[in-house]
Amino acid sequence: MKNLFIYTTLLLVLGAGSNVKAQGPPITADKPIMLGSKTVIVKTLTEIRSQGDGLYTRVPLMIHYLPTSNSLVALHVPYVNYDPNKNDGNEGGKSLGDIQLLLKYQFFRRDWTAKTFRIVAKTIQNFPTGPEYGLEDLSYGDWATYTSIVAGYETIKHGISAELGYQYHASHKLENSMKAKLGFGLPLLKPLYPVNQINLYFEYGLDKSVESDNTAITYAQGLQYAKGRLTLEAAIKVPLYSNQTYEERLRNSIFIGTRYIF
Repeated sequence: MKNLFIYTTLLLVLGAGSNVKAQGPPITADKPIMLGSKTVIVKTLTEIRSQGDGLYTRVPLMIHYLPTSNSLVALHVPYVNYDPNKNDGNEGGKSLGDIQLLLKYQFFRRDWTAKTFRIVAKTIQNFPTGPEYGLEDLSYGDWATYTSIVAGYETIKHGISAELGYQYHASHKLENSMKAKLGFGLPLLKPLYPVNQINLYFEYGLDKSVESDNTAITYAQGLQYAKGRLTLEAAIKVPLYSNQTYEERLRNSIFIGTRYIF
């Protein structure tokens, strides 16, 4: 009850600014807006997740490179840690997680004065270099491929992004699923250059198995500060609905991240 009260209070405090307008890259979701060619972005987004029998931590080092202004290639190398409940008899561990290769290509772009709409195709190849936790976005320990379409509309006053994708597991140890995300970004400060902005994010996620009725719907509330080439961000994700098994069911996640543009 104490943790629930803390999370609820934080959500209310962050949500109080929802009538202010802004834009920016999502925190737990994705965006189709890309930077200029030859740009390098180094980022991390640590997740501390309470799920199933314990506490999971994932700390990825993510290196993104844009060969052109409409293409992106990235390598994600995560460290993962599992801290089980003290009374469940399971052993924890620290190790390298599943390495991922990300590719994105922007195939549609329409610009107007102070606003833009773009669509990208995206794929993530998951290599089984980590433990077999079998948990979404943590460590499968299995070959997996994710493909999706990401669309986004941004103005100087707000940003909206949406993603629809399919998760395929080669070994079929885990269920294949459809995924969807929807995110809204709203600023607290007037647009300036160089960038000096505080953004609020409201992000929803859907994970639906195509092999059973297992379904999870989540909500993430985020706060981001961008200053020049540096961005700091944090978010809290909680379940809105889930009929998944106990091991798969999320209780809450805390995200803390940073990114720097070279």
